[in-house]
Amino acid sequence: NGIDYNINIGDFSSLYDGKNSKDIESLNNEYIRDYTSSLNINGIKNNVDQFKGIKAVYYENLQNGVISKAVYFHYYDKAYMIQVSSKDNVNNAFEKFASTFELIKK
Repeated sequence: NGIDYNINIGDFSSLYDGKNSKDIESLNNEYIRDYTSSLNINGIKNNVDQFKGIKAVYYENLQNGVISKAVYFHYYDKAYMIQVSSKDNVNNAFEKFASTFELIKK
């Protein structure tokens, strides 16, 4: 009956070292395409949209009666995944949780 909240951050700085902003944008788009492809292969409902002005993939999955809703995106040299899992009211919980996340320009 609880709600699980998750934030995962992946550090891609070593892969982006020495790259210009256009190269970084291209890599970020490639990672979103790859992530979306993986979700599609695994039959996970998803759509590409914007999260706070950043290209992102939103997805939703049902497993053992628990719904997980998440957004995955890259910002500068980091990958972020914000996820909420619950048996009920996951949409409202996800919207409230994700709206509290702020992107800070480095």
